[in-house]
Amino acid sequence: MLAELLPSDQQLNGVTIRNHLLEVAERSEAELEPEQVSFIEGCPAAWAGLPIPNGPLTIGIDGGFVRDQRDKGWFEVIAGKKCLGVPAR
Repeated sequence: MLAELLPSDQQLNGVTIRNHLLEVAERSEAELEPEQVSFIEGCPAAWAGLPIPNGPLTIGIDGGFVRDQRDKGWFEVIAGKKCLGVPAR
């Protein structure tokens, strides 16, 4: 996907890069399945009666990959990651 966004065989200006970014983003968005608002079925009032999940849960609020300033690769930035251990039964 990066090669689509920033073709390396030509010199590009900022507007061209933004246009490529928009095209790639729109195409990627079109490939996604419909957003699922909730993964728990039924009435929210009954959710407390559901069994406790088996194993820890990891929740990531938002994140992304950022290119290193010194061109040594990429690193991941995560905002709001929390690992929730399973409570004792």
